[in-house]
Amino acid sequence: MGQGGRMPAATPEKIPDMLNLLNLNQTAVVEGPEQYRVHVTANYMSNPECVCPLPKVVKNGTKEVLFMDTPMHGKKVGILVARQRFLCQGCRSTLYPDVPYMHEKHQMTNRLVAYIQRYGTERTFSAIANEIGITSQTVSDIWNAYAREQLAKLAPVTPEWLGIGADDAPANDILEKAIERDVGSFEDDQPAEGREILRVHFRLP
Repeated sequence: MGQGGRMPAATPEKIPDMLNLLNLNQTAVVEGPEQYRVHVTANYMSNPECVCPLPKVVKNGTKEVLFMDTPMHGKKVGILVARQRFLCQGCRSTLYPDVPYMHEKHQMTNRLVAYIQRYGTERTFSAIANEIGITSQTVSDIWNAYAREQLAKLAPVTPEWLGIGADDAPANDILEKAIERDVGSFEDDQPAEGREILRVHFRLP
């Protein structure tokens, strides 16, 4: 009891930071049986710019947008961002700034994209999709794009002066051995499915 028999004022309980992402300010967490919904506001690095002849960009309310994040405690995680909306008074266009840590093409965090890339050869796309709360087609698109990028880094560039054709068996054997040598270290870190993709791409035995 305080003075005069009054109860002391209760101190608001601080919400634990579940995301650990700077520039995202957590305002509430709603836990369900299978998922967390984390409500946040964002600190933007800069305001969007309009390319119209007479740009005059002003704030125009907010719009709540859902981004998925990596799973936590065996549950899906969705981040509801109160995204600042801007209006260009010159052309009446609605503009949105980029949200920190969010992928430019997908409604998810950059680390969730990395999560899909990491486990895309170890688990089925459907299993990953069910775990994180997106469609298996989106998982497939993300991992296939990543696989193409990695294969492009490994694809050999055949000098034109070699003149290696389909019928040049000895020359092709030399090229295949060179590919096998260069790909070897990458393959050792991949599961069987990943190695098979590389072998099919490079037409190795």
